[in-house]
Amino acid sequence: MKNKDDWETPLIEELMKADATDDPDRAIEQYCKCIDRIPEPVGESIYATQIYMSMGEIYFLKNDYLKAHDFYGRAVNCVEGLGNPLIHLRIGQSSLEVGNHRQARDELLRAYATGGTLMFETENPKYFDAIRDLV
Repeated sequence: MKNKDDWETPLIEELMKADATDDPDRAIEQYCKCIDRIPEPVGESIYATQIYMSMGEIYFLKNDYLKAHDFYGRAVNCVEGLGNPLIHLRIGQSSLEVGNHRQARDELLRAYATGGTLMFETENPKYFDAIRDLV
């Protein structure tokens, strides 16, 4: 395994560049480079969780719900991903947008269970409406 000092500082520098860019496509490229810097198993790094969430958010904001779902799905399988209300919210929203209502309700309910109504306050009401009968 790589020494943490050998990969962590360059990774943080790359993350800062990716976070600072206004170009979503460039940010995605830089996040991919960041993932490549993380030693295996990648999913055991909190950086991987954060990077996949950032990539998912870019795609979610671009209305590319399949890719958003993919990257948030990767994030939920990383350290501290399961139970993260934002991850569950975005997986649920992306699922709803692509017509997977069963998974959408499950994930939106998880977001509600871990983050409460606060998670839905700035979101389109249709997302809370999808679970209203369950809460």
